[in-house]
Amino acid sequence: MQLSFGQVEQLLRHLHGVTERRRTMLRSRLQHLQKEDLPPGVAIGRGTRFAYGVDETFMIVVALELARTRMPAGHAARVVKENWPALRCLVDEGIAAAATPKDERGRLPTRWAVVSADGLSLLRREEPGEDAAVEVVGDTPGIAIASWAQRLTSAPATTIVVIDVVGRVAQATDFIRDGLGIDPS
Repeated sequence: MQLSFGQVEQLLRHLHGVTERRRTMLRSRLQHLQKEDLPPGVAIGRGTRFAYGVDETFMIVVALELARTRMPAGHAARVVKENWPALRCLVDEGIAAAATPKDERGRLPTRWAVVSADGLSLLRREEPGEDAAVEVVGDTPGIAIASWAQRLTSAPATTIVVIDVVGRVAQATDFIRDGLGIDPS
């Protein structure tokens, strides 16, 4: 799959219900992510086309999901880049879920990403990747949250964000296939 910037923008407008009037706001968010080097290598200069593959497209999708929770774009970009291997597993599950007929998707297990929303946690770490900010939990984040509340396991941070990466990727994959007419594999 290779998408142009315009196609990625169209996808994001569809996912987030962005009207034509608010399109410039979305573009400014995308530019902010580009300044944070998300996806890596996208800041290649004016006039040079960048092809958005699966990783690049879904890095932006996940970063904007985090930004929807009022997480600063810079922090969202760092969380996505530093935790991409765990998030990429969820992206693969979302792409596979999109291959399942929509009326059967309710029977698929839900997987959640629990993300540290503590922007200062990155400042306390000595090395990038130390104390990962993303934890993937199973069918319900409630079980993980309950175990954190009972101090059975340690919580990822005092403030957490729970996002359904698999569900959002499945929606995006449907639009890439049906709305843009591109094979998402």
